[in-house]
Amino acid sequence: MNKAQNKKFKVWWDEKDHILCSETAGDFSEQDAREAVDEIMRGANEQNGKIPVMNDVRAAGRADAKALKVLTDLAKSEKFTKKAFVVRPGISSALAPFIIKMAGVDNAGFFKNKDEAVKWLKE
Repeated sequence: MNKAQNKKFKVWWDEKDHILCSETAGDFSEQDAREAVDEIMRGANEQNGKIPVMNDVRAAGRADAKALKVLTDLAKSEKFTKKAFVVRPGISSALAPFIIKMAGVDNAGFFKNKDEAVKWLKE
């Protein structure tokens, strides 16, 4: 899969680690979230079976309530075996358990860098 790009997000398949990757930047409206979800699901559906996904959200800004709903629904997708989120320092320890519980998402983890996320996804 080619690297799909937009000002606010990128999505690509990592051939080396066999992980669907995305990077998010800036504030997200509902429309931005829908476009990102469409691209992520397009990339996921190009792969056979369930796959791991890594989302780097360190450069993400604010998301309105409708955007959060769209993104939370994506996180619940059965297409993904594990969901890793690479976040800014402080987010992983303080908010991750709360976010995971409130979203009702299983097999999700929050990490401070990509190496830790990839290691966990490959376990």
